[in-house]
Amino acid sequence: MKKHLFLQRISIFSFPIFFFLIFFGFNIFFSKKVFSQNNNKPPTAQEIEDYFVEIALGSEFGKGKKIVRKWRRNIKYMVANTDPVNTELTTELSRITKELNNLMGGKPQITQVYDRAEANFVVFFGKASDYVNDYEPKAEKLAKGNWGLFYVSPDKEGFLTRGTMYVDTERIKLMKEQKHILREEFTQALGLMNDSFKYPNSIFQQKWTDVNEFTHIDRELIKILYHPRIKAGMSEIRVRSIIKEILAEGR
Repeated sequence: MKKHLFLQRISIFSFPIFFFLIFFGFNIFFSKKVFSQNNNKPPTAQEIEDYFVEIALGSEFGKGKKIVRKWRRNIKYMVANTDPVNTELTTELSRITKELNNLMGGKPQITQVYDRAEANFVVFFGKASDYVNDYEPKAEKLAKGNWGLFYVSPDKEGFLTRGTMYVDTERIKLMKEQKHILREEFTQALGLMNDSFKYPNSIFQQKWTDVNEFTHIDRELIKILYHPRIKAGMSEIRVRSIIKEILAEGR
């Protein structure tokens, strides 16, 4: 049995809006098996397939269908104006998006824009109350007790069309932890929406961590989600079949 002070959860309200968050909570206990997966150990094809299904289909506490959700159009993100500008986090965001673009194969492309009217994804660094007031009023109750959150909206097919996220730089004091939440929330907003206890160093680890790099298996999940043969709306049976073919072909 293990216990920790930080917990990641997902809450879903009325379709099609999804809230995903990290929050400070009470001690909790769990007895799920934790697998050892380091950044350099290549995962097996079966491990990749199983982890993809666990992370990419459905949502942890939601009632929605367990289907694939992903972006089809280019992700045009805007960093919300903050005073003072957090240059360390904006630099880290550029590093993260460069990694993601490479893993996603450029389709869709993640690019930064500077006009709110042009953006379909907003990244906010600052107070939870400012994030709520300026960008996501419906997230008020959630943001009060949460240090990081992303909010995305899919269309009827399961393609994501818009979203926002924030990192609470007021309550999170350590830069390493701010960077971790930034990487986790931005990546999960791509459609990898679940958490797991399975791999300790994974960016999708359920327990609180401060890892700031993708593991080998994390990178595989991102590549598979944005493989052209993986479509939004796919069910688990279909996804498993396609993943086996992709991995057998060496991607």
